[in-house]
Amino acid sequence: MFPLCMASFGALILSFYLAFTLPQEASINTATSTDISATNFIAYRESLLRYKNANPGASGSIPDSSLTFDPGYIRNYLWFNTISGGVLYVYGNTSNDVLNNLYQKTLNSNLVGTNSSGVLINETGASTGVSLPAIIPSGAIVFVGS
Repeated sequence: MFPLCMASFGALILSFYLAFTLPQEASINTATSTDISATNFIAYRESLLRYKNANPGASGSIPDSSLTFDPGYIRNYLWFNTISGGVLYVYGNTSNDVLNNLYQKTLNSNLVGTNSSGVLINETGASTGVSLPAIIPSGAIVFVGS
């Protein structure tokens, strides 16, 4: 009888431990994942900026084969690009958590936001007045600028 009581007590302690630590771990994993995605987005943009500076007349979508990525960079295929009118647009469909993290990493830049009917909307929900190319899907996270 005593071993059964000890096993039940151990199971009770284990269940309390899991009930309190698993939600915390999930929150930490989500925060880490969004931070990685935002950093990856910025690194992708940096590669595009290097290409654009070396090729000032470039326009349209720049293929990955033309880009030079930083050592160790792993390309996230959620990101896309286009150069229109000499302006670089980097965009992708992802969560608002990534947008919030990206906004913080760019020091609250008004050049970061989402596409709403062809206009860039910043993280606070205000229109920036920046018109976006039609190729960028509505709701996509966008980073504008050369």
